[in-house]
Amino acid sequence: MLSVRNEIEQDIWWQVKAGNSKQVLKDVPTIIMWELWKRRNAIRHGKGYTFNRMSYQCHLIIFQLIKVKFPWIKAVPHQWRDMVEKLQIYKPTLYFHIVSWKLPEEGWVKCNTDGASRGNPGLSTYGFCIRNSDEDLIYAESQNIGVATNMEA
Repeated sequence: MLSVRNEIEQDIWWQVKAGNSKQVLKDVPTIIMWELWKRRNAIRHGKGYTFNRMSYQCHLIIFQLIKVKFPWIKAVPHQWRDMVEKLQIYKPTLYFHIVSWKLPEEGWVKCNTDGASRGNPGLSTYGFCIRNSDEDLIYAESQNIGVATNMEA
């Protein structure tokens, strides 16, 4: 079994070719700096904080980061090389559902609405239109409503 130092020398994070792993790799320097800072403070205040513990903490945080950013990936490995390999070969499955507008029944009308808010709260607008069963536009309206939440819009 390789020591942590040998593992780090073999698996230098900045030499990894990005792909799906790009979302995780951009956070690695921050994670390393945070763990170095924690180690510095522990040593400064007379507590032990070994290199192995620091390395383990980095692996653990990256493992947890992958679980959060890619929750649909099952069985995330704990070793750095395996994590990167899993991210590089991962291809997300895309699901889609076609949505289309359907005419109302004869003698009925349909009201379609929409709203938008630039910020929450922020400048907001609403709009709606009413159509009959022949697809004729009966009435439409839109208006700025000022600062409101996305639920109000």
